[in-house]
Amino acid sequence: MVYSAAIVTDFVESSSRLTEILRQNDFVTRFITFRDEEKVLKSLSNPIIFIQFSDEKDLVQQRIKDIIHKAQEVPGYARNGLVVIGPDISFFNELIGGFFPKVACVNTPFNAVTMKRALDIVTSSRPSAQTQKTSIPLPSKFLNVFGSDNVFKQIQEQNLGGENYLKCSSPEDIADKSYLCEREDVAKELDSIESVADEWELGHIHRTAHLSYQILETLGHNPKSDESFLIASNLYCTSLLQNPRFIRSDPISNSKLCIEISQSLRNSAETIKTKTNDSASAKIVMQMANIIAGIDKRDDSESVNLTAQAIIGADIFDRACWQTGVWEPSAAHKVLVKVRDNNLLNLSSDITACLIKFVLEALEATNPKRMLSSSVSGNAALEELAESQNDATLGENERLVRLSQLIPGMLLKKPIMAYDGKMVIPKDIVLDIDMIWRLWCLCAVRPINTPIHVKIK
Repeated sequence: MVYSAAIVTDFVESSSRLTEILRQNDFVTRFITFRDEEKVLKSLSNPIIFIQFSDEKDLVQQRIKDIIHKAQEVPGYARNGLVVIGPDISFFNELIGGFFPKVACVNTPFNAVTMKRALDIVTSSRPSAQTQKTSIPLPSKFLNVFGSDNVFKQIQEQNLGGENYLKCSSPEDIADKSYLCEREDVAKELDSIESVADEWELGHIHRTAHLSYQILETLGHNPKSDESFLIASNLYCTSLLQNPRFIRSDPISNSKLCIEISQSLRNSAETIKTKTNDSASAKIVMQMANIIAGIDKRDDSESVNLTAQAIIGADIFDRACWQTGVWEPSAAHKVLVKVRDNNLLNLSSDITACLIKFVLEALEATNPKRMLSSSVSGNAALEELAESQNDATLGENERLVRLSQLIPGMLLKKPIMAYDGKMVIPKDIVLDIDMIWRLWCLCAVRPINTPIHVKIK
């Protein structure tokens, strides 16, 4: 197939090397100015867009903003393959890639080998206009978080305690012990469980009970007055401790382990019913067993369904994030990916929203030095730049917000910057679900400077 290379640049004289490489690879080249781009593209056969930037930082920021705006607003623009060429432009590959079927970002200076690699990416199995997607497909469960009820917006001003969670390696580190049941027989049974648990298991039991308590409190459930919940969250591990795999391993994508854990939870439910004579708490643990086994069986009580989801969601979340015995930001990234892929059990949008909010609070409180090389984390200028985020003159309807407070429709008044000084998203972009999701995933592996200066429409 013969492709038309639409070279979009205001610096035609600097593009001779690019033109030579494209023609050697059987491309028909056509230079286009940014002003005429939309009109000329309609007349080309199988166009692939090549956008070449100068070395001016402000101009790069403006051009990236233009690309995103056109992909969102100009019909048919995003169905083309795209090659973006400029200084350190590969940093934006993931951001721009959310809007085009095939994208390659090539840093300057480039050579024939790097450009050929980019051509292979944008010409291989290009999806048709009927099947392409202009953004990462997100599951309905995640979209519902921002749906008509907008669960995330309802809880975004609340603090779930994520900033303290990352310090809770042992029960002693959890200051608020409201999650503990005060009944003497339950406390005695918990002591029995703790006597056979190792250090990691002990921390996991208490963090899970604490986190599920925070989730229910955020959703207005008043967990302190729900004795059955307190019993279930304190004692559900009774049988799980008999096999380390049942309490330590991540059961997601392991159907056999899910069934085994489900059966162990059923045993816990029977034990709880016998030891405490509380059938309601046993029903909660039994519903947890159904959830992890993928059994779509709802209890008649909405309270049982909600509390079971809160506990099992907190349990799976904690297994992942504390797998090594310390809080791991990279593990939190994997949890976010599971949410995106609709692979975090069959949890409701309410529970999902709380888990997302909780992990973001923890990530924002994580010391950037844990995720960066010493040359970056020890750079005084970068540290000063990060701290300057709090210095902003706010106009009408403008706010400084945390990552966990972002919602679709917010307009960026300043660029979003990574701690290492690289721009992530330019200013004057209206955030949508896809961009917010990308930011959330990115902050788990690359610290983002916060707060973020936005305008609320």
